[in-house]
Formats: sequence, C-alpha cells, structure tokens
Amino acid sequence: MNYFFYTDYYLELDLFDNQFVSILSGLHVHPTLPLDITIMSDDCVLYETAQDSIIDFSPDTLGYYWNDGKTCLRTTEGLIFKSCDSEEAIQSVLIDGKMCGQKIDCTLSKEPQDQPRYTLRLLYGKKALLKQGEGARYILEIDEKEHSLYFHEFLFSYSVKQKTGFYSDDGQLFYYDRPLPGLVIDTFMVLHFNYAKDKHSVVCGDKLISEADVDSFEVISTTLAKDKNHVYNLAEIIEGALPDSFEIIDGKDCDAFEYYCKDDSTIYYLGEVIYGVDCASFRLINSNFAVDDNWVYRSGKRISILDSSSFQYISDLYVADRNGVYLNDIFLEQIATSKDDFIAYDHYFLSNEVIYWQNCSYPLSADPASFISINSMWARDKIHIFYQNKIVYKGTYNYIKPFYDLLIVDEKMISDKGPIRGASSVDWHRLYGNFYASKDNLYYKDQFIDGGTPRSFTMLDSLRFKDQNNIYLIEEYSEELEIISDIDSDELVIVNEFILKTNNLVYFYNTVIKDANPKTFRFLKYGFSSDDKAAFCNEIRLDGLDPCTLHILNYNIIHDTKRLYYQCTPLEIEISQMVRLTDDILKDHQFVYYKGLRIAKADAPSYTVVNSFFQKDIKNIYHNEKHLLLNADETIFQDEVYAMDLKRVFFIDKEILSADVASFKILGLSISKDKNNVYFRENIIVQADPFSFKILGYNQFIDKFNLYQVENGKVCICR
Repeated sequence: MNYFFYTDYYLELDLFDNQFVSILSGLHVHPTLPLDITIMSDDCVLYETAQDSIIDFSPDTLGYYWNDGKTCLRTTEGLIFKSCDSEEAIQSVLIDGKMCGQKIDCTLSKEPQDQPRYTLRLLYGKKALLKQGEGARYILEIDEKEHSLYFHEFLFSYSVKQKTGFYSDDGQLFYYDRPLPGLVIDTFMVLHFNYAKDKHSVVCGDKLISEADVDSFEVISTTLAKDKNHVYNLAEIIEGALPDSFEIIDGKDCDAFEYYCKDDSTIYYLGEVIYGVDCASFRLINSNFAVDDNWVYRSGKRISILDSSSFQYISDLYVADRNGVYLNDIFLEQIATSKDDFIAYDHYFLSNEVIYWQNCSYPLSADPASFISINSMWARDKIHIFYQNKIVYKGTYNYIKPFYDLLIVDEKMISDKGPIRGASSVDWHRLYGNFYASKDNLYYKDQFIDGGTPRSFTMLDSLRFKDQNNIYLIEEYSEELEIISDIDSDELVIVNEFILKTNNLVYFYNTVIKDANPKTFRFLKYGFSSDDKAAFCNEIRLDGLDPCTLHILNYNIIHDTKRLYYQCTPLEIEISQMVRLTDDILKDHQFVYYKGLRIAKADAPSYTVVNSFFQKDIKNIYHNEKHLLLNADETIFQDEVYAMDLKRVFFIDKEILSADVASFKILGLSISKDKNNVYFRENIIVQADPFSFKILGYNQFIDKFNLYQVENGKVCICR
C-alpha cells in the first residue's frame, strides 16, 4: 500500500507549443483546468482597445515588437503604431535611478493605415483564472474579463495528490526500501512528503525524531516542521529557533517561496541561521538575494563588499550598488564603477566604450555605436560578427538570423569557427540534431562530411545515424562525431546503445571487437558480453573465461569457475574462497584487491570493512588501496571520515599533521578542533579561535573574532 498526501502546490510553468512545461525541469506538466493562478512574469502587460485586448508576456525591454503582423513600439507611455525619435526606443537597464541603454533603429518599413493608441497595464502579481479555450487555446479571466492567452510565464497554485516514499507491505512500514521499525500501521499517518507519525513517534524519512512531541507536531514545508518545543530542519533541531513565532516568509512575489523563514529574533535561509541579520529591515530580493539596512545576503550568507542601501539586482548575470556593477558569480567580480558607462546586452556588456563578453577578461574589438547582442553567444557590429569574444566574420552584410547554434548571414552559414565550407543559406536545412544538409552536402555542426549523402540519411537512435555509405556515432557528453565507413548499413543490427553488428563484424562504439562472432554474440549486462568462444568487457577480450559458466557480480566484476576479472584486469582470486566486501573490494584466503589493485601487505583473513571510508586488518588501517600510518590496535573511527590512534588523526586518507590527539574533538561538517587549532578537513583554519569557534549553519561558522564561510573548498573569513 502506497501513501499519499494533499498539498497546495506551486509550480512555475511556460506554455510552449500549446503544452505546459516546468521551467525548473523542462518536463511536460498536466494540471487540471480551470486553475486559480498568480501571474508572475516580470514584464506582463495588457494592451487594450475598444475592440480587443492582447496579453503580452514576452518583451522585457522597451523597443519594437510585432503584433498581428504589424510593427509597434513600446514606449514608457504605452504601445503605439508610429515612428518616433530614437531616444524613445531604448533597450534599458536602470542603474542608480538612471536609465542607461542602447538606442535601436526606429525606422518603420511601413506604417499601418490606422494608428490606434494602446494603454499599458501591469499584471504582475495579479490573480487570474486559467481556463481551456477552443482547440489548443487557453483563456485568462482577469477581473471577470476574458483574454486569449499568448506566450507567458506563470506561477501556478493548486492542490495536488502527491505520492510519498512511505508504503506498507505485509504489515511492515517502509520509507522507500528502508524499514520503519517500531511504527504502528493502525495509527500511522503521512503528514507531508518527508514526514509521518504514529501515536507515539515522528519520522522524517526513515529517521526517528526522538525529541518530537507527537501531539503538537506540524509540518511547515517540505523540509521544515515544528512542535511546541522545537523547530526541525528535516530531522535535525534548529538550535535556538522559537516554535511559537516561527513561520515562512512569503516570497512567492519574488520567486523565493519557502526559501526564507523567521521567528521573533532570527531569519533563516533553507533552515539555516542568517547570522547578524536586522529582522526589522530584512527584505527579500529573490531566491538568492536579500538585504537589510546593513548587509546584502546571497544564499543566506553575508556579502560585505556590496552596499545594501543601493543594492540592485539587474539580472541573473549582473548586480549593482552605488559603487558599480558586478558579475553575479561566486567571486562578485566588479566590472564597472559608478563613474563608468555601463550597458548590459545579455552575456555581453559595455563599460567605458569597450564591449566585453562575460567579464573584463574577454574584450571585443567592436564598435560600440553599432554593436548589437544577438544572444548570449553571438553579437555583431556594422562590419564584424562575434562568437563570444572572437571575430568569426568580417565584412558588410544585409541580413542576419540565428539558426539553432549557427547564424544565417545573407547567403552564408556561419559557425563559431567562421563561414561553413560549401554551405548556402538558401537551401541549408536541419536533418536531425546537429546534422545539416545543403544541396547534396552533409554536415555535422560545421564539419563537412566527405562522402555523406543527405538523401539517404536516417536516424537509428538519438546518438547513431546512417546513410548509404557511413555509420555516424555521437559521443553523448562531448558530442564528438565518429564515422564508420565502408560498411553495408542495410545489414546493420543494433544490439544496444553501444554495440552494433553486421554479418561479419561486431562494433563497440566505432571500434571492431576483435575475433567476436556476430552470429553468436550477445550482450549480457554492465558492459559485459560474450559469444560462443569468449567473454568481452566493452571492446576488450577477456582471455581464459568460459562463456558457458559466466557469472556477473556487478558493474565491474565477472568470473567463471576458475578465473575472475575486475573490468579488464585479471585478479589472482581463488573463486571458491572469494569474499566480496564491497563492489570494489574483493579478497580470498591470500590476497585483497581494491578496484583491481592488490593491496600490498594486507592480511586477507583478518581484512574487514569498517565503514564507507576505512578498512582494517590485524596490523594496519587502510583507505581503499592506501595504507595509513595508524596502529590498528589503538585506532578508533568517528563520524565516518575520521580515524585516530594515540599519536595521529586522519581525515579520510590525509593526516591532520598538527592535531593534538588528547584534545581533538569533531564538530561536524568536516570541522574539527583541538586545544591549538580549528581544522576544515585536514587543513588548519587560519586565525580561527578553537575555544569560541562554533558552527552557525551549513558552510557558515563563527568565533569571537570573525565570521567564516566555505569558498572554493576552503574556510575563509567573510569579506
């Protein structure tokens, strides 16, 4: 029996090709209509006349747009059908209260005969009812008036029946495949996706919350709950949180729903304390940024280099304050000062009459007056076309249009390397994926394929294709193209996602599996295969294995009655004495192996696995194949990742060289300390005071002198 719960559900969706698509996952979503919704597009406006109304969700700047085949201009006053002075049409960014931007061409090719003036009405945050219209159309009802639906983004709010990981089988309760001992089915109930309880106990997943008060326990969100005594982040108590006043800060209007919480004295980000925040002045910018009167916070961490009183979130790429503009990345690199001219063009920007791609390390030899960003990768000026910061085309042109990852420039096709040899935009067309054709020429991206024939080109599966002369294989991650030539594609058989065979040959990807018999060849599992005479790992023959007595243990290990391989490496393991300790560690009465490597000096009879990181025998301590300088008789293991004897402490396989064993204490989150130092993993945290040092939250720490956070794998003093 599976358990479900009902909850209010919030989901940001696009309507794309008349199907709802989750912005977060890209997957199709099928909500039940009609729905009460909140309009959340940053630039949602309604253009109204006496005859009709048009809801427009797509533009986010002032400028020219098409509407029912007519050219119209959005100005600060509304939408009009007429030519205007170029100062009225500007792709704009607001910095320090000043509108900065690039002028655009305002010459209409043809003015409409009638020139109705439209009014502009902001709909952001407006409540509406979404209904099914005729055919594939949708209808928005706003203030009891119906409007046809065009392209948009919404935050949908509705109730949904959600399947949980809790289920019961033959009288036993489980969370996924993990049993829940001690809970009684008769009084068991699911509170939320992660939380459930019976008459006596509360669990989060398969973890018992021993401190929970069952009667007063209530769920706040997917990861937060409280009772009369405590507030919980999943199964852990949030130390110091006040349950009576603890609540979620409503952040739906700034795309921060359930990110921030508060009580009477503290603000929390995803259940972790935001240190030193001024609660009275605290306000949300979006899911990443918040400010108070003193500081700017990103993901709950104080950013001291930004001024909170003048902070502006420009886009996912840029933020600004009174001192300048910064790249919105982990380093917050300043790319312009308050005295600099700054204009944002998607991933490009202008600073002091120089155009850059992404940051100041990538300047372009571009003319600022004629520069236009095409998209995040492409841009142009009057005589250049740029891919990122490279010039890929130089010369005059009349027409440019993006074509998937390429550009159409007049009659040429341009890639990130320049004009494509032999390609004409007049008959250029896409076949499948990154395969294109022009006349009788076949291309992969911008690569001309000698001997390729578009007329016979077909798709075998998402990564393999063929024509009358060749087989084409795409490496899934690098997208590199491999070609198998001189093959009769009509006799081709697809064995699985990696293996092909013909009447005479078997291929692993584009490599012939030497001596494999196509007639008896069969794929087994985990990359292993066999024919009537041999076994194979990918394209490698595994000598000495009997294909009739094969046994596959996991992704790495295959054996018959006499011999064993770890992937393609034979091991000196006696099969009758074999013990598999983990998927990577094997032993018999004489030897121990880790991932095919014999562990030198290991005592096989006494060799055991301690936890996920450590192993031991009667003499030594090991991390996988590495022997650690610890005394086996004296060693204790703590918090999974620490091992220590009377002289040394190891964090996994690295010794904490300065550690004082007698005073050594583990704090958690890979933080430890002794009487002299505080350590992150195996390294000393410089300037940290061990007596006052404590963990504030995930990746954030404090002592009496400083606030610390993890940056690039190291604990640093917050700027």
